[in-house]
Amino acid sequence: FKDILKEHAKGIGAIIPLLGKLRTDPLTAPKLKVFRNERVSEIFNESLESESKLVYEIVSAKAFQAVIGEKYHYTRRRMKAGVNLKSLRVREHEIKKYNAKAHERELREAKFLPAEFTFESNISFWDDTVAFFSTKPEGLHWMVTSRSIREMFEQIFNLLWSVSGKMETLHEENLLE
Repeated sequence: FKDILKEHAKGIGAIIPLLGKLRTDPLTAPKLKVFRNERVSEIFNESLESESKLVYEIVSAKAFQAVIGEKYHYTRRRMKAGVNLKSLRVREHEIKKYNAKAHERELREAKFLPAEFTFESNISFWDDTVAFFSTKPEGLHWMVTSRSIREMFEQIFNLLWSVSGKMETLHEENLLE
C-alpha cells in the first residue's frame, strides 16, 4: 500500500507544475461579440486602440459609410490615434476622390480591388481581431478575437493586395481638403 501511495505522489508531483502553467497562461480561446447598427461604433473604437497601430480593411465605401454614419469621423479619429490604414476598396462603390498626398496625410495605403469585386459587406482587422460588417439594412456586425482567423484574413488580404490596382482618383491640383 505504501509503494502505491509513493507512485501516486510521484504522478501528482509531475502534474502540479503543468497545472500551475495552465493557471498563468493567458486564455487563447476565441471571443465573439455581436453588434446591431446602433452599437457599431464600439468596433471602430476598439480598432483605434490597436497595439500594432495598423488596421486593414476590405471595404465597399458607400455601404460602409451608411453603416458607420456621417457623424463618427473614423478617419479623423484614426489619424489622431496614430493608427495607419491599409485599404482594399471596391471601385464602383467609392464615394470620395483621393491621391497619393491625401493617402499619406490620412495615414492610408489604398488600392482598388479588381473590377469583378462588387460586394457591399466589409471586413476590418487588426492585432488578433477581425470585424465583419453587413449592410445597414441587415444591421448585423460581429467581431472575432482569434489569432488564427486574423492570420487567415491577413493572407487573403495580401493575395488581394498583390492583384489590386493603384487608387488615385484625384489630380494633385485638386487635392482633397
